Amino acid sequence: MVRPVAGISWILLTISLIPSLFFFSQQTNEMLGADNQNTTRIVLFLRECLLLGTLRGFKHFETMMRGREELILSINSPTPSTLLPVSLINKYPSQARSFHPPQLMELSDMALKKEQRVIFLIAGYAKYKCPYVWLRSCLDELVVDNLVDNDNALKLNKISEWLNKNVSLWEIVAEIVTMTIHPVNPFALDFEYIDQLPIQEYNLLSASLLMFLETLWIEAEPTVPYADQVYEDITKLRMKHIHQIHQSLKSK
Repeated sequence: MVRPVAGISWILLTISLIPSLFFFSQQTNEMLGADNQNTTRIVLFLRECLLLGTLRGFKHFETMMRGREELILSINSPTPSTLLPVSLINKYPSQARSFHPPQLMELSDMALKKEQRVIFLIAGYAKYKCPYVWLRSCLDELVVDNLVDNDNALKLNKISEWLNKNVSLWEIVAEIVTMTIHPVNPFALDFEYIDQLPIQEYNLLSASLLMFLETLWIEAEPTVPYADQVYEDITKLRMKHIHQIHQSLKSK
């Protein structure tokens, strides 16, 4: 399967976003009042979505932005290895009961459906000041009770924790990927895909992936089971990145 090549302009945007993510993270704890705090945190969350939505090269999933408040997470598994219990389906809070997430109708989304991937919609709507996650495909295969309304958001642990403490987007993505296909490392890199990129794009993408994974590794608690695997990928990718930069300089 050939994956879409990430545009250089998107990768440059990814690199430019990283300092602002740290800035907003520091400012979050300084805000007064829960309402203002959640407004600031959802802005940070959307910036994280934009950052992850510009990256490519993960083995188990792909992402893309749909608008400024929605991130599509496509998990690479035509045969999901688990069933989601009905308890994961969450009723909307009172302020959001009349809200229904948009259907996946864009051509790019239709292409994802044809490949029978497991698709989730991660959204951070400013109106509700809280992230939500919906399952948008494979409902019959993944949910025990197929009579459940698929317009209900998933009740994920990390979403519940987000309401009371700082939770990064990568933690939410890790929970989704892990409960769907049970990988050893949900953020494992697809080096076969990365290595075949043109050298200029390789250098930009590898630098962006290094920044993302290093941030993840720094933020991860010691109990995160895949932290060592993330570090191994960081080490391997860093060596490859340095080698490619060296080769680029030699060819000039």
